[in-house]
Amino acid sequence: MLQPSDIEDMVKRTQKRFGAIDVLCANAGIFIQGDFAAYDMDAVSDMLRINIEGVLRCAHAVIPVMREQSSGDILITSSIAGHAELHRGPAYGATKHALETIVNTLRRQLADAGIRVMSLAPGKVANELWGYEDAAEIERLSVAEGGWLRSDDVAAAGLFMLSRPRHVTVRTVVMVPRHQEA
Repeated sequence: MLQPSDIEDMVKRTQKRFGAIDVLCANAGIFIQGDFAAYDMDAVSDMLRINIEGVLRCAHAVIPVMREQSSGDILITSSIAGHAELHRGPAYGATKHALETIVNTLRRQLADAGIRVMSLAPGKVANELWGYEDAAEIERLSVAEGGWLRSDDVAAAGLFMLSRPRHVTVRTVVMVPRHQEA
């Protein structure tokens, strides 16, 4: 698991190599689903630490650099679970609701520093997390059947958000596959 010192080292190495940090994409998380009463609470604790604390620590580490530069973008990957309650994921949903709160408060705190803070909240994405690695199967599930997003769909939305003029902040993009109920 990533340690706080690893995050600080990552920021220092990035700044040294590139001279600046233009974008932080905080895209990490684990997903626990099922009957809450059957949850392994140690696993839930790990999920809280990764899904919330990991994002907080990464943002906390880059904000001083971005303030010094008077610019930067923080793009946090949230989830549809931060906007709609998912029946089988109450603890996961809580982490994503927390991220939405973090995004919206940091956005206001950092706007005058020239830092944009945004949230990208996808629904189901056919990727390794769900056991999908075959490109043809991913195309069938997402494009033909409309039940899943592709990782490329999510990446394109993030690129759209980051490529807006500096005076525009796309606060949140919520995207779901055509047939997802949430």
